[in-house]
Amino acid sequence: MGWPAGIALVAALTAGAGAQAPSQASNTVRIELYPDAQPRANPVVLTFTGEQYGKGVLISASPSGGGKPSDDVAFLSTLFAADVNGTIDDILKLWDVPDRDAIRRTASDPQAFEGNRNFYRGITTSMLLAKMLYGPYEVLFVKHAGAAPVVKDYPLIRRNGSLYLTNALQRDPLFVYVSTKYAQTLQQATTDAK
Repeated sequence: MGWPAGIALVAALTAGAGAQAPSQASNTVRIELYPDAQPRANPVVLTFTGEQYGKGVLISASPSGGGKPSDDVAFLSTLFAADVNGTIDDILKLWDVPDRDAIRRTASDPQAFEGNRNFYRGITTSMLLAKMLYGPYEVLFVKHAGAAPVVKDYPLIRRNGSLYLTNALQRDPLFVYVSTKYAQTLQQATTDAK
């Protein structure tokens, strides 16, 4: 049975909502689902293990502050640098091995490669807003500011201590629905906060 199409999503962190650096410690994030254009009563409530970082954690090409960034922040910094100026091989090494052939085929299309590059070149700042833990996956939600601000999810898997992008969750309907709606909620929350 599919999820209803018209549902608004509201997220609240049940513990520690302040801006903080990503860490291995995780909290329970609560998501409330409401019908669109209806009073906010009787929500469907979902929770997931993860973190929500308040105003977000800045992702920069050269982290400041003298400390070493967390591995998820360092991964995102490397990924965004590769997307802006890297080669196909630079990008491929950031993907999980089972996904690399499909990514190579897509990235080998010059129009697709340049479209991706132009998207990342148009970003003025990126902020890590949340991390969702889902089985062996870590899904990072990042707000990219620029001409068209957007919150994008980055599903990752850890192999031998290293993080890699993965498309393994593309066919998981629960993940697709929840991550899409959660990204929309984060987008709306950051827009409303201005």
